[in-house]
Amino acid sequence: MYWIQSIENGPRRVNHAAGALDNLIYSFGGYSNAEDYTQVTPIDVHILNTCILKWYSLPKPDKTDPQYKETPFSRYGHTVVVYQQKFYLWGGRNDHPGTCNRLFCFDPRSCKWSIVPVTGSNIPSSRDGHSACVIDDRMYIFGGFEDSSQQFSDDLYYFDFNQSIWHLYNRKLDDQIPQWRDFHSATNLDGRMYIFGGRSDHIEPHITDNLYDNQLYVFNPESQTWLQVATVGQVPPGRRSHSAFAYDGKLYIFAGYNDVVGLHFNDLHEFNPLTSMWRRIKTSGIPNPIPRRRQCCLVVDHRMYMFGGTSPVTASLFLNNPEDIQDIPGNRLILYDQSDLYVLDFAPSLKTLCFLFLAQQRIDVHHLPKRFHREYQLFTQSSINRARPAGETSG
Repeated sequence: MYWIQSIENGPRRVNHAAGALDNLIYSFGGYSNAEDYTQVTPIDVHILNTCILKWYSLPKPDKTDPQYKETPFSRYGHTVVVYQQKFYLWGGRNDHPGTCNRLFCFDPRSCKWSIVPVTGSNIPSSRDGHSACVIDDRMYIFGGFEDSSQQFSDDLYYFDFNQSIWHLYNRKLDDQIPQWRDFHSATNLDGRMYIFGGRSDHIEPHITDNLYDNQLYVFNPESQTWLQVATVGQVPPGRRSHSAFAYDGKLYIFAGYNDVVGLHFNDLHEFNPLTSMWRRIKTSGIPNPIPRRRQCCLVVDHRMYMFGGTSPVTASLFLNNPEDIQDIPGNRLILYDQSDLYVLDFAPSLKTLCFLFLAQQRIDVHHLPKRFHREYQLFTQSSINRARPAGETSG
């Protein structure tokens, strides 16, 4: 696996949510600490064309536009899933008015939002930091931090797209359910939902002393059962606000944060469900992204696109860019919100490897056929040897 490209100056977003359709990645919401989240404004939508690695944003509706009432307010800690060529956004919060439990649909063909009508009495309570994934015709929601009770959750809900109704999973006595948590991940792998990581506590379902579980759990929709997976190998350390994604029948975990040990990560781990084995991946190519949390990772074809998130910095950067700094007194962290994009190629072609080598060595390629020039420009425009802003740390 090769990190092949790094592009700066994308949308500066943290705790956002995203989905991919065809060659486009749609990023919804999130925050940057240079912005005001005490006002109710329509959520922002940024779109990445993965063929040319260019971002553009959609205009927000004003109050006179009928779309204004159908558009979710700007938020973070929400989830986005893709179902039948549309995006479904649920949950999340803002500083005002707080959390939300409406289900929204975004149609990329019309670029219009709609509020999904739902029936039934088992609508999940408002929350953020939950997880979501689609299996067949259902969207599964697990965990999160409930605003009304101020507690972590370990409930599993699913939304039936065919009937437009929410259901609460009725747990069994022998279920091995993950402990209440938030900012974990849920991934559909071969029709099963795998839960990893997140933040919980030792005793009661409310925030006291944080606990970071590195066990892997799986929910099987067919048998309606929860199991803890007995894994072997290089198990990733517990973390929250990481990214999880599937490729070629395997589960991958990237980056995240553990405040018990005070570390941000930039490691990549692979889980093989056939052998139940974890292994840490040693990547090649350009230098790894710096450690971070609350980024997004999306797979398109044989490449993974990682963007945004926030990273620890020292006070020297704060002096240079005060508007980009978020000070977290409780954890004594100063964080820098990222605007970069990295591309990980799972199966690089010989042409890609040649372009990467030529770009790294800065070799003159005017003798190449013209049909290669535009594609090669993507590599020359990338930050092959990304210089860290003053004060960035290795985590």
